[in-house]
Amino acid sequence: MSGDDLFGLMAALGWLVDLPSNAPRAAHLVQLITSAILTNPSSKDARKATR
Repeated sequence: MSGDDLFGLMAALGWLVDLPSNAPRAAHLVQLITSAILTNPSSKDARKATR
């Protein structure tokens, strides 16, 4: 995931949670996205990132 990907995802999430129909789910949506992003990378991914 690049910085541009992360920015786009956060911008879309910000737009989505501002919609009245999604406002009650905002905390759940943020938790869902952050749990997907903030995972431990596999050793293969970690090696690729250090190159």
